[in-house]
Amino acid sequence: MLTLLTMFLIAGTTGCKPKPLRGDVMRSKVTTVLNNLRLLDSAKDQYAIENNRTDGIATGAQVKDYLKQGSPLQGAAARTGQASTINDPTHSSITYRLNSFDRLPSVEGLPEFMWEITDVGFWSPFEAR
Repeated sequence: MLTLLTMFLIAGTTGCKPKPLRGDVMRSKVTTVLNNLRLLDSAKDQYAIENNRTDGIATGAQVKDYLKQGSPLQGAAARTGQASTINDPTHSSITYRLNSFDRLPSVEGLPEFMWEITDVGFWSPFEAR
């Protein structure tokens, strides 16, 4: 007779795992966008500190070296080059705007479902449109 623990071990090794709820998947995507804003802000700050920058607009080429090597966001920043906007690597409609060094990055083109499960305060202190 199989014990409950053995059944869980078999289920775990055969890939029989419950699928996440749709709401969980949507919240995960929204959280990823917010975390990308945080990562871009941190990369922009690090670049500004190391290069004594206080004015001008940040570009993808400037911040790419301060993002995790090989990450989708780092690849998107590298493809951007001298532009100050970065297309989200997983959501085609979403664009991150790096803005000037004295402003936080912002995000544009959020799909409707992201607005349905968040409020304006969720995105604070970042600007979302």
